[in-house]
Amino acid sequence: ERYAGKCNWFCCNCDGSCVTLKKRSISEGDYCFVRYSLSRFTAADSNGDGVISESEGRDYLMNGTSSVIVKRYFEKVEWFASIDRNADGFIQPGEFDESLV
Repeated sequence: ERYAGKCNWFCCNCDGSCVTLKKRSISEGDYCFVRYSLSRFTAADSNGDGVISESEGRDYLMNGTSSVIVKRYFEKVEWFASIDRNADGFIQPGEFDESLV
């Protein structure tokens, strides 16, 4: 079975066991999952420019958790670079979740 791609902190591009969502196969063509991913991307893209900046991503993730450990992690830059595969300083829809390409 083939899965969407590498997991990221937004938990929308999972190829392993995700703690919040059931792992889903691309071949299932799950329209609801694509809509869910798009709604999460849109929520994180607070200025609506079609990409997620590091500050937008951090704000979105920090506001969604009360965990001190998680918040300390997102203060570091590495988490963003691990998702920003083309290193342009923004998370594109396809980097967020390959089903949004």
